[in-house]
Amino acid sequence: MRHGPYPKLGDNSPLRGSKTQVYEGGIRVPALFNWPGVLEASKNRDMIKVTDLFATLAAVAGVRDIDSLNLDGENIWNSIIAKESLGARELYIRTSQSLAYRKGDWKLIHHGPTPDDFQDELFNIANDPREEQDLIDQHPEIYRSLWTELKQQVEMEDQLQVPMVKEDQLQPEISN
Repeated sequence: MRHGPYPKLGDNSPLRGSKTQVYEGGIRVPALFNWPGVLEASKNRDMIKVTDLFATLAAVAGVRDIDSLNLDGENIWNSIIAKESLGARELYIRTSQSLAYRKGDWKLIHHGPTPDDFQDELFNIANDPREEQDLIDQHPEIYRSLWTELKQQVEMEDQLQVPMVKEDQLQPEISN
C-alpha cells in the first residue's frame, strides 16, 4: 500500500489541488493555536508558514536576539495575539514537478521541475482563491516581475545545493 494524496483525506475543497501540489488546495491548511488564559478565540487570515512556528515559539519562550539565529521563519506572535496584520508576504515552493512563488495576493505557478520548462499560470488569490482564472495575459507586468523573483529563488536554492526530495522518497512502502 502506498501513502499519499487520498481523495477523502487530501480533499481541500473548494480550493484547487491536493497534497503534493502547489495549488492552494495542496498548500493551504488551517492552523490552530490554543493557550487558555492567553489567547482569545479569533480568526486570522494572514499567510503563515511552518517555518514561522519555530521563531514564534522561541520568542514566546523568551529566547533573546532571535534575528541573530538566521531562521527561515519569522516571529508571528503579534499577529496571533494582537491581530496585527503581517502584511504582504512571499512564499516560494518547489516540488519535483512544479514551482510556485506567491507575493502578496499574486501567485505564479510554473509547471515543470526547472525554470527552463515552460507552462505558467498567474492568479490573484484574494480575488480567485480557487485558482480558476489564469491572468498572465491580463497582467504581463506582474507575471514578468514574479517570474524574475521565482527564477532568483531557484538560482539561489541551486547555488546552496539543496537536495531535491523525490515524491517516492516521501511515500514509503508499508507491508502488512
